Amino acid sequence: MNPIVTLAAGIVLGALGIRYGQKRGSLRAIRQSGETGTALIRGGLDRAGDQLRGAAVSGLAVVEKQSGQLRQRLEGGPAEPVPEPPKKVSRAKRSPRKTPAATAAKGKADS
Repeated sequence: MNPIVTLAAGIVLGALGIRYGQKRGSLRAIRQSGETGTALIRGGLDRAGDQLRGAAVSGLAVVEKQSGQLRQRLEGGPAEPVPEPPKKVSRAKRSPRKTPAATAAKGKADS
């Protein structure tokens, strides 16, 4: 039943839109805005195409670089040195801190 309601609502709104457009005489405006809209869409598509082309070129450059590195590694050629991670500085372990209450209790027990 829900698709029937959706279909009926679409038909009613479409009919109302056509009547409203005819009353306003907007057919001329639609044609004029269609030309400018087409120009905007073409401009947007051109920009998107340029960005996509740039991303593809940079991606291919990365693949080319990595394949060259892998080829050198497989052929046994000189490989690039891998930087070693920094060594951790070891500290001497300390005993846990004593709370002031524990030291006061110890002082009372000694006296």
